[in-house]
Amino acid sequence: MDKRPEDTNQTPKSPDESLFEPETKPAAEHSDGESAHYEVNVKHYANYDKTRAEDASYSKEIQNNLAYASQTPFRRFFIDLICVLLHPLAFWRGQTTHAATIGQMHFPHLTVLILLRMIAVFIGGVLLPGANASQVLLQSIAQGLLILVSIWAFGLVVAGVAALGGGGFHYDKGLRFSGYVMTPTLFVGIISIIPVPYLSTICDLLSMPWAFVVLGAGILPYLKIKTEHAPMVTGLLCGLLLCLWGVMPMLIPFLMGLNLW
Repeated sequence: MDKRPEDTNQTPKSPDESLFEPETKPAAEHSDGESAHYEVNVKHYANYDKTRAEDASYSKEIQNNLAYASQTPFRRFFIDLICVLLHPLAFWRGQTTHAATIGQMHFPHLTVLILLRMIAVFIGGVLLPGANASQVLLQSIAQGLLILVSIWAFGLVVAGVAALGGGGFHYDKGLRFSGYVMTPTLFVGIISIIPVPYLSTICDLLSMPWAFVVLGAGILPYLKIKTEHAPMVTGLLCGLLLCLWGVMPMLIPFLMGLNLW
């Protein structure tokens, strides 16, 4: 059978056009826990163009990823905050294709929430009768640092538990998971601006079920835990998170007593 001659009249594509050519890599799991789709989409992010993003040749997933990546850091912060608080399952599914970097999670997401909480704790503490402003300031700083350390520590715990549950050990994923899971508790902490003794601790405990919902929503789609291990992993992580957050307030007086400031 005669082979047809190749068409030599095709117009060569410019470098920009070839860069935006959709790729067909399978969404295979890589050693770092991210999918091939994420690698493909990242290449498009730095060259985002709204007219190209609306091209029908792109899948809806890639169009959404491009639109999300085009936002400024603080707009992404508000998008992530609302999505974590109100639609946690959709948020974790989105993280599998356009995962935030460790830097993006720390700034502005954690930085803004922790600073708002520290400011609220300081204002609420100063307004209490007989409060010492310098002591209240040191306590708010110590609380902010402890929260950050707790997030890093819980991220390591999440990575270890995920490995036991079949999801592989990936500290970067565990750290992102930890930071976003604690979002409801950090957000509720803003109410500490009201000068009522122990109000912050009470609100933290009341916000825990909200954090548990966010945690449970990410077990399967984000951590990739095996289905048969999901209930055990969810219960274990919820219990560890509650213990960690319950111990943290007791560490603040201990740190203040060391006279490190």
